[in-house]
Amino acid sequence: MAVARLGPIQLAPGVTRGNVLTLVATMFFLGIMVPYINFAQPFILTEHLGIPRERQGVVSGDLAFWTEIVLIGLSGIMGAWSDRSGRRLVLTLGLALVAVSYLLYPVAGSYGELLAYRLIYAVGMASIGVMTVALQAEYPAEHSRGKLVGLIAVLSIIGILLIVAALAPLPARFIAAGATPVEAGRYAYWITAAISVLATIVAWRGLARRNLAPPSSQPMAERLRLGLAAARDNPRIALAYGAAFVARTDLVVVVVFLSLWITQVGRDQGLSTDSALVQAAAVFGVVQGTALLFAPVMGLVTDRINRVAALVGATALAGIGYLWLGLLDSPVGPGAYPAAAVLGMGQLAAILTATALLGQEARGQTVGAVSGLFTLSGAIGILLATKLGGWIFDAWMPGGPFVVTGILNGLVMLAALAVMAAGQHRSVAAADAA
Repeated sequence: MAVARLGPIQLAPGVTRGNVLTLVATMFFLGIMVPYINFAQPFILTEHLGIPRERQGVVSGDLAFWTEIVLIGLSGIMGAWSDRSGRRLVLTLGLALVAVSYLLYPVAGSYGELLAYRLIYAVGMASIGVMTVALQAEYPAEHSRGKLVGLIAVLSIIGILLIVAALAPLPARFIAAGATPVEAGRYAYWITAAISVLATIVAWRGLARRNLAPPSSQPMAERLRLGLAAARDNPRIALAYGAAFVARTDLVVVVVFLSLWITQVGRDQGLSTDSALVQAAAVFGVVQGTALLFAPVMGLVTDRINRVAALVGATALAGIGYLWLGLLDSPVGPGAYPAAAVLGMGQLAAILTATALLGQEARGQTVGAVSGLFTLSGAIGILLATKLGGWIFDAWMPGGPFVVTGILNGLVMLAALAVMAAGQHRSVAAADAA
């Protein structure tokens, strides 16, 4: 069977350029869909529901907490289900559910309704998270994995930057055009719902109809246990799970708490909520812009050096960035931009290297189960960071969630160094591919 290429990226046997372009396009849309619900949430809490600012940290943390409860409950199941029913079906159902959640979220009249609509989003994200990890493991040839993950990271970040450039100012523009704050919030979320519908159509039409990993006749429960057995037998998979525990929290912590922190600072400075959201977009743009510039570099580095060593460097950089920003007195102004830039590079590097390490080690019939547990590990990390982070935000200091995340990155760095010291960082799969 001829092996296709997409520029410098060599694809796995059976994968077409159309399949990979569809995955890349879907990840671009996800760069908009995944974070916007959290990024614009301070506007919903303040203007739609009138929640006092001294409770907004806990409320934001609780919404993320219950989202992760759903992810923890469903991620392993989604991975095993996709092994039987196909990645395309599970992914597109998830995208459709996210579209529904964006339609409903801004019409919530109470915290209870907001939570219910957030849980619809969570079910969709459970399938999306597992499927994107699995597809990034299946589609590229081993020696091109870092390049594909880097390309996907670039497109995802461009999607996030569209939030900064186009979506963040929307409430202010709608209000300037005569809409009420509640109407402005609804219109902004509904535009994102339309983007989600487009992503659903693209994914359904372009992804591979069949899984590339061989089918398995094992029961679902047994296949879920395969993920744990793989970590027990392979320290690099165990390390990838630990890296996911931290790396998957990074973007959520930034979107949930940085936007809220800057919005509250802006309100203290006399800005309206919609204007404060634009101010948050500027700092958020620095985080994602530096990540965009750093993604190709990190993709090349990840393909050229040992992936455990790459993870050491990535988590060290992320730890510095999160601790630096979290310990600042204010997240706005010239002093915040260097910290935001380092955080952006570290955030990107941690996610990229964790995903590439898992893709290197996950093989054959265990891809779905291992990908499910990878996503599950990330969900548990987000669960702890958001629940604890929401309390710390209100009770201690707004930078507290960033300090916690920085410490967690440091712990993963130490674990990766321990794997290297034990001589267990060399992958059999990578050696075979070479």
